[in-house]
Amino acid sequence: MSKLRIISDTRNQDGWKFEGYPCEMVTDMLMTGDYSLAGLSHIVSVERKSKGDLLSCLTDSNRVRLKNELERMRGYPYKALIAECSWEDINTKNYRSEIHPNSVYGSLCSWCWSYQIPIFLAGDKVTAERICFTLFKNFISNQLKLNQAICQHLQEA
Repeated sequence: MSKLRIISDTRNQDGWKFEGYPCEMVTDMLMTGDYSLAGLSHIVSVERKSKGDLLSCLTDSNRVRLKNELERMRGYPYKALIAECSWEDINTKNYRSEIHPNSVYGSLCSWCWSYQIPIFLAGDKVTAERICFTLFKNFISNQLKLNQAICQHLQEA
């Protein structure tokens, strides 16, 4: 497999750089999400959240902004929300917000069902970046296998 071409949204701040990964980074405006793959931004979308940003989106007007983002992502067949915090951070209230851990759990679990989106609490920025890259790599690998199977079927038909 050749290098991935990962798109980072122009509005993304302090994001993942994918340094040391076999990929090329491109900055462009995405319709939704913070990361996608070149040529596939209409079907693949990853939303990145720092711990502070995630908790902010649960407690104030940013909640509406995130829910709008998740609503747009609903139409994407391949999507994920990756947060740079852990379940342990939530359990131990290792954050500055006054939001109760049960409210965090409730919102995240509700969004998984409501928006049909996997939510990864990666623990930290490095692990979150690795999860994103691995999701993209697996997506491409699976699509290549599917295309090979289709070509094989058409040759045999």
